[in-house]
Amino acid sequence: MKKTITLFTILITFLACQNGTQNNDNAAENNGDSAIYERLSVQDFQKKLSEMPDVQLVDVRTPEEYEAGKIAHAVNINFYDDTFKDELGKLNKEAPVLVYCAKGGRSKKAADMMVEMGFSEIYELEKGYSSWEQ
Repeated sequence: MKKTITLFTILITFLACQNGTQNNDNAAENNGDSAIYERLSVQDFQKKLSEMPDVQLVDVRTPEEYEAGKIAHAVNINFYDDTFKDELGKLNKEAPVLVYCAKGGRSKKAADMMVEMGFSEIYELEKGYSSWEQ
């Protein structure tokens, strides 16, 4: 009987811990608050861009990539620059951010950083600028 109670207690504790670590695909922990973070298709990214007047559009590619082609009105913050995180910190954390890179790797890392930094709303272009050009 004592073994049954012990096993039951361990099981309940395990389940309680698992329940507390479940993630929502559209929300991420943000200093105790819930941040919106979504990866968007080109069509959904374009829609967000046109619907949100106060959106901050951020291109995290290198300056050379940026100069070769960009989405209109995008601000270039080079992911590889030593001051990258400082430059992100200058953005308005309460206003929505649309972020993209070439193929999606750097923008994903940048979006994760923004969630950690306390940004409230981040939208990432799935597959990056290469998908935008098509």
